[in-house]
Amino acid sequence: MEGEFRPKTVDFLLVHGPVPLPVEVKSGAAGKLRSLHRFVEMCPAAKTAIRLYRGRYALQQAGSNVQYRLANIPYYHASKIDAYADMLCS
Repeated sequence: MEGEFRPKTVDFLLVHGPVPLPVEVKSGAAGKLRSLHRFVEMCPAAKTAIRLYRGRYALQQAGSNVQYRLANIPYYHASKIDAYADMLCS
C-alpha cells in the first residue's frame, strides 16, 4: 500500500559468539536487501550477513552507507548454515 509504513526486519538472526549474523531469505535469485542493509547500519558488530536464495554460492561486498560481506547461500545448503557461519566468522 502506498505511503504505508513498513518496518524493515531481517528474517533470522544467528549469533556466532559475540558476532550477530543477520539472515535474509529471498524467494528468487534476485531481490532487494533493504532490511540487511539497515540492520548492518544499526549494528556495528555485524560485518557479515547471509542471504538464502535460489542462486549459486557467492561471497560479495554489499551495502551503500556501510560496507559488509554478504554470503549468498543456495536454499539446499540451509541445513549447513552453522558451518557457513563458522567459515565466515573465522
